[in-house]
Amino acid sequence: MMRVFGDGNICQELDLRVVPSGRSVINLRLSVFSRKAKEGPNERFFIDLTLWGELAENAAESFQRGDSVIFSGVIQEDSFTGRDGSERKSLKIVGDSVGPALRYATARPVKVGTSDNRSEDANREQAAKDKEIVEDAFGAVEEEMPF
Repeated sequence: MMRVFGDGNICQELDLRVVPSGRSVINLRLSVFSRKAKEGPNERFFIDLTLWGELAENAAESFQRGDSVIFSGVIQEDSFTGRDGSERKSLKIVGDSVGPALRYATARPVKVGTSDNRSEDANREQAAKDKEIVEDAFGAVEEEMPF
């Protein structure tokens, strides 16, 4: 597993999807410039960055095409069949962190997950998860505790 860090510009419209398991996913196509000190002009290439879960949802809410972002993640190899029928491989980055690049912009973070920012459904869902955690740890809540 190789960990990578970088920055780039989002060059496609964002499309947040939900997979059959219920997890959110978003794929960001980033335009990245290599920075060469003495070897001539910079070169541009493209990187696919895949984000999952709440990170994907937050990215969809926060970014749009053209935004400059910084990211970290791990490189993952994908295999697929090309249009000509040949087996091909590609590399993508599965991101675990992404944020705005502040070289040419400013940002004002808003913390998500507080009851003030969540919908009532999200608050009920979180309360159910909290109850489940307590039940896993101590048994059913209705039972009288021995202490």
